[in-house]
Amino acid sequence: NIRGKRKVVWRCISRLEFGKQYCHNSPTLEEAALHQAIVSAINQYAAQSSAEASALNLMEMVVAGTDQSSRSMAQLQQEVLSITSEQERLLDLLLDDMDNPELTERMQSLTAQKEQLQAEIQQRHEEAAQQETQQLRMEEIRNWVHTHPSGLQAYDDQITRELIEKITVVDAHLVRIKFLEEDFEIEQLV
Repeated sequence: NIRGKRKVVWRCISRLEFGKQYCHNSPTLEEAALHQAIVSAINQYAAQSSAEASALNLMEMVVAGTDQSSRSMAQLQQEVLSITSEQERLLDLLLDDMDNPELTERMQSLTAQKEQLQAEIQQRHEEAAQQETQQLRMEEIRNWVHTHPSGLQAYDDQITRELIEKITVVDAHLVRIKFLEEDFEIEQLV
């Protein structure tokens, strides 16, 4: 409230609570300007994410077409079952001849192979979960871009909360907007 006029502004909470001793150069930003910077950043993000989604789809098709040499999950699991069966057979032999170094060495080799296969299966499960999460996120972005073909026209608090992790005021004229998507930041003039 300045000279009888009310306007919404944003300031560093440390400056408000403790004064300028903790926030020497803290600018005051008008909310309308901050909202416009956020709208511009979201529109840039949507445009870039849409382009990235198209590129990702293209890369997925290329990889799917060239990844014929890789073993499938079913093949990996079948190999684990085969090794387990062989281990059971060897265990019976080892119970009859505990001092046989060749059987012991073979059992250790099979155990190492099985652990390696199980680690590969686990890694593929994690990669699949990560890919599914990314695909869901990209689908959300595609849906948003589809329903907002000309971009976001006005500030929307819900969309901001869904897309943006944090906003850092660099100075009185520049903010850094970090989106929830990893490593995606935009610097925007205020």
